[in-house]
Amino acid sequence: MFDDVDFGDASDYTDLDAGVYSLDVKDQDGRVLLNAPDVAVEAGYAYDIVALGLLEDRSLALLTLTTRVTAPCGEVLGLHATEKDACL
Repeated sequence: MFDDVDFGDASDYTDLDAGVYSLDVKDQDGRVLLNAPDVAVEAGYAYDIVALGLLEDRSLALLTLTTRVTAPCGEVLGLHATEKDACL
C-alpha cells in the first residue's frame, strides 16, 4: 500500500474497501521485518497503523489506532471522493 516510508515518517491516507488484509513491514531491501495477517478494516473508520519496537529484541509490533467517522472518511480526510468506505 505504501512505499518509501522511512523511520519517523508518515504516509498519506489512502481509501480502500472494508475487508481483511495482510500487512508486511519491509526494510529498504524488501526483507519482511514484520507480518500482520488478518488485519480487519471496517467501514466508517479511519485507521492509523504505527510500527513500534526493535528488531534486535524482537519487540517490533503494529499498533492500530481507529477513529470513527460519520461521513465517508475520504471526505473527512480531504481525499478525492470515492466509493471506498475505509481509510488507512
